[in-house]
Amino acid sequence: MKVCACRMPCHPSLGVVHVPIVVRHHCSSVNEGLAQDLCSVQYTTFDEALGMLQKLAKGALMAKADIESAFRLLSVHPEDTRLLEFTFEGQYFLDLCMPMGCSIACPVFESFSRFLEWAVKDVADTDEVLHYLDDFLFMGPAGSTACGKALLGFQQLARALGPLAADKTEGPSTWITFLGIEIDSQAGMCRLPAD
Repeated sequence: MKVCACRMPCHPSLGVVHVPIVVRHHCSSVNEGLAQDLCSVQYTTFDEALGMLQKLAKGALMAKADIESAFRLLSVHPEDTRLLEFTFEGQYFLDLCMPMGCSIACPVFESFSRFLEWAVKDVADTDEVLHYLDDFLFMGPAGSTACGKALLGFQQLARALGPLAADKTEGPSTWITFLGIEIDSQAGMCRLPAD
């Protein structure tokens, strides 16, 4: 029997995550053994972003950034890797990082993102930061450096964790797409993208 470990990079300094398993026999997936009350999460809503924007008035600046391969930052505790084993073409594999398809992954990563949001707010001395899992939105009054300062603070903190998705970093600008909806702070309107 040949065992191969998935060599996708995990971040070594973030610690490890225990997969809170409920022992059940004959499960067809690791998700069947997870306590469902631990697998729910409350995400940021688009209305929360609009509420933050309304406080800043017309022409507010917005920026966004995304952590690349965010779930790869969460290493699975060595005792729990057996729960993530799978076979393919006669070989055994195991994932050493939290897989995105694991029911507990989103709540665990959401906790980490809440911490990162708090840290950015502290570093940038602002409250105009929110996130949706690994997507972060920063705002500041028109003509100020607050939005750019928050984005820079996030980039500096996140750089220690791993690369940012450069193609998803935008702003500061008065127009941005967040959660799939375009926000135009100059015109005071939201719209669905043309594509």
